[in-house]
Amino acid sequence: MKRRAAVALVVVAGAYFLLLAAAARPALRPALWGTHAWTFLPLPAVLVALVAAILWGWLLFRSPALPRKPVGFLVLFLGAGVLLYLLRDRTHLLGDGRLWISVVEGRATWHPHEPLAFLGAEIAARFGRGPSLVGRLEIWNCLLGAAGVLLAALLARRLGTTQQSRWLHFAMVLSTGFLPLAAGYIEAYAALMVALLLFLLAGVDVLESGVRPWLAGLFFGVAAGVHGLGLLLLPALGVVTVAGAKRSLRPAFPAVIVTLVAAAVPLSLAYVVLPRLTPDASASEPLSGGWRSLFEGLSFHSADVSTWIRDQVNRGLLAFGASLFLVLAWFLAGGPRAGSAPETSPNTRLFLTVSALALVAPSLVLDMEGSRGAAADWDAVAVAAIPLGLWAASLWRDAMERRTLRLALAVIVALAFFGELAFVLVNASPRAAETRFETLAAASFRTARSRSWAYETLALYRREQGDMNRAASDYKLAVRWQPENERLLRNAAGTLSRAGRAGEAAEVLEQLSRLVPDDFGVWLRLGMERDLAGSPDSAVIAYRHAIRIDPKSIDATNELGRLLLRNPATRPEALDLIRHSLEMKPDQQHAAELREVLRRFVGE
Repeated sequence: MKRRAAVALVVVAGAYFLLLAAAARPALRPALWGTHAWTFLPLPAVLVALVAAILWGWLLFRSPALPRKPVGFLVLFLGAGVLLYLLRDRTHLLGDGRLWISVVEGRATWHPHEPLAFLGAEIAARFGRGPSLVGRLEIWNCLLGAAGVLLAALLARRLGTTQQSRWLHFAMVLSTGFLPLAAGYIEAYAALMVALLLFLLAGVDVLESGVRPWLAGLFFGVAAGVHGLGLLLLPALGVVTVAGAKRSLRPAFPAVIVTLVAAAVPLSLAYVVLPRLTPDASASEPLSGGWRSLFEGLSFHSADVSTWIRDQVNRGLLAFGASLFLVLAWFLAGGPRAGSAPETSPNTRLFLTVSALALVAPSLVLDMEGSRGAAADWDAVAVAAIPLGLWAASLWRDAMERRTLRLALAVIVALAFFGELAFVLVNASPRAAETRFETLAAASFRTARSRSWAYETLALYRREQGDMNRAASDYKLAVRWQPENERLLRNAAGTLSRAGRAGEAAEVLEQLSRLVPDDFGVWLRLGMERDLAGSPDSAVIAYRHAIRIDPKSIDATNELGRLLLRNPATRPEALDLIRHSLEMKPDQQHAAELREVLRRFVGE
């Protein structure tokens, strides 16, 4: 049996290494976007990641003691916070986090999909201290990451009774998508990661000792309030409630009621109290939609098998690290006979299994809005890797006492850690992240909507850097993939205008005018851009349309009069428009200029 387990681990390690190596081929980069981050790193950074991965594997092989006293855990928390801030992942500059930042910059809002996570970001942005809004949010999320490291160490001590098994649990968690989430990643998933770890810790405590079942309910409510994804943990809460009630000496029914009440408190805060305290941003912000939009377009993944497999490889290698491979190796080695886990109860292993499956199963089979679900980004799945990693560690716990198998486990975990650290490093450098993100946006397997969002976030990033011309080009690509997105068309037109590309801005505004034909502002801006682009006749048409929508508009009347004044044939109409403008508002800003025009042409 030892030989069979060793062969299974070697085969899995080889397959993992070959996939990482295959991702280095330029032809595969757009397809294997979840594995190829390290190929965008310069050689020194690759060597740093490799050395760190070797060190991590060596620590796992040597299995030093985890902290035992509170002081040791405090040092671990502070050390993790400093280290994660130094390595902070800036993918938020080129991803959904960029949209988060744009929302936080505005007024206080209720975020219907991630209310408590967004509340934490709002507090960090409003009351935190730092060089900038982005810096304050980075610090907040690095603190969440440090808390995650501390909780992972506490879980490792709870699930393992030997140094080897504790280090295996700890190493498994930190070599999954946990690491990128912990390194300053601006989005809801860092907060969800902490809430999930608290729920797992409380659940394990209930199942192993039968005390404080209400804590599991409380942290379930926190997780579901932090992110709607946390609601998927309801089956795991059921395992804790039923099994914990049986283990406890107290009556089962009151314990169940107390657990449910504890869960209802944070849920009520997130979805009842907060909406009343803050307005809904659904009308103005892309990430704030309401619960209905969360289920809009939900269906089973309908792509062919090869596409589905590629999607899972892309997410799995980055999000799951080595955990999924070790679960597969466990089955190859003969299942339960290869790695029994007597140190924890069967209910605890069931709890971890249900937690992992509940979080990841819907993402494997569902497709939402053509861009989430089966083709979802890694971060939505990385949270599920935490219970999956703990489950995989429990399966192979006995192997840590055999040096040969421990070495094979250390190699697999080190490879996973290399991939995760490389992902953090490539996104810690904006230049490398920008190059990688351009590659992702150009990848044909991404849906039109997700490619449009990718180009929009590139445009937002470059606009902040002052590169308006490249930002305008990115907006044009974004509009190409979502030609009927009103918000996107407005932003694209504004950026093209500021970049001095009036003709292209006019083209975008023409698209927008077909979507909102009665929008006065669109027609007014269209007239201005057409005039700047050297098409005065087309500008006149746009201004006339604007005046038909709002006959009392001073701006449209003045702009149309200014254009008509250039042509002697239309000058009488222009002078009538100027008189009409002064009649509507004699004290307007341009009154003196308009009266001077009348004096010059008609002596008034």
